[in-house]
Amino acid sequence: QNQQNQQNQQNQQNQQNNNIKSPKKELTNKKDNNKEKNSNIKNVQYRATKMKRVRKKPQLSEEEKKEKKEKRLLQNRQSAALSRKRKKIYIENLEIENKQLKECLKAAKNKILQLESYLPSDLV
Repeated sequence: QNQQNQQNQQNQQNQQNNNIKSPKKELTNKKDNNKEKNSNIKNVQYRATKMKRVRKKPQLSEEEKKEKKEKRLLQNRQSAALSRKRKKIYIENLEIENKQLKECLKAAKNKILQLESYLPSDLV
């Protein structure tokens, strides 16, 4: 009878262990579910080693490739021109500020010289 009780307990523990899912299994099941949900999306493949989605690039004709390249080059040129314009304005503003600061410094030096002239010669 003791042996039967032990066997019953072991069977119950085995059943409980089988009902408990490991976290790894749950994660893979979630990934599998996601794969099934997203499998109807066009241009999507999955790598065999990792469950990452890989999008296929649509095949473009030579003419479409050429148009795309020209569009990208034009945008790049416009962006570069805008960048040069901003840089030029920035440099002009720095030059104006530099000129103003030099004038301020010159005025301060003149004021110092003027004030020093009022001091007695033995203090200077």
